[in-house]
Amino acid sequence: MEMKTAVVEGRWWRNQNVSIKPLFDLISDLTTETPHSYHYETFGNGDSLCEILGRLSRQKNGIQHIYIASHGGEKGLLGADDKIITFDFITESLKGTSFKSIFFGSCLMGRDKLARKILENCPNLNWVAGYSTKVDWIESSAMDFIYWYQLALEVVENPAISPVELRECLSNRMSNMFPIACMGTGFEMFVRKNRLVDGIVTEECIHSFRDIIKMLPKEFAEYGITCED
Repeated sequence: MEMKTAVVEGRWWRNQNVSIKPLFDLISDLTTETPHSYHYETFGNGDSLCEILGRLSRQKNGIQHIYIASHGGEKGLLGADDKIITFDFITESLKGTSFKSIFFGSCLMGRDKLARKILENCPNLNWVAGYSTKVDWIESSAMDFIYWYQLALEVVENPAISPVELRECLSNRMSNMFPIACMGTGFEMFVRKNRLVDGIVTEECIHSFRDIIKMLPKEFAEYGITCED
C-alpha cells in the first residue's frame, strides 16, 4: 500500500533541525502500518527543487501528490540561502510533470495569482492547495496533518479513486469539519472551472457556516435557550 505522495522540504531555520517528516511518518504508519509508504526529500534552492520535481515525475512509482514545505513570501519560496524561488521558476519546474495535485505548506503560497499561473501552465494538475496568509508553523502543521491524513486514507482504502473524487472528498472534509480553521489560516484549494481558476474551500466554508447558524436556534432550544436570551 502506498500513499502516492512525495514530501519535498526546505530548511526552516538555520540552527534548528525542525522537520515536518515525523508528521508524515505518523500518517504513513497509521494508514499503511509502515512509516515508509511515502517519498521524502529535501531541497536547498531552486535548482535542487526543480531537479527533484522532474526526477519524481519520471519515476514509475506512482507519485501523484506533492507536498512542498518551506518558508514562503510575497514573491515565492525561500531557499536555505534565503534566496527567493520565484512563482515563475516554480511554474516552469512543474511544467510537463505528471502530478495530480500540489500542496504548498508555506506562508502566502496558496494565493489566487500563483494557483492560476500553475494550473494554466500545468494541465496534468487537478488542483493546487495552500495558505493565502502568513500562518503559524504549528497551526499550519495541524491543518496539514488533517489534509494529508484524509488523503492517505482515501488513497490507501480506495486505490482506484479518481483525482476529481479525491479533490471533492478533501475539500468537503476540510470545509465542513473545520470551516473556522480554514478561513482563519486562508487555506484554499484551487481548481479549473469553465476555463477559469476558482477556490472551492472558502465557498464551501460559507455554506457550512450557514448550516451551523440554521441549526443554532434548534440546538439552543433543547437547553431552554431562545434567541431572545
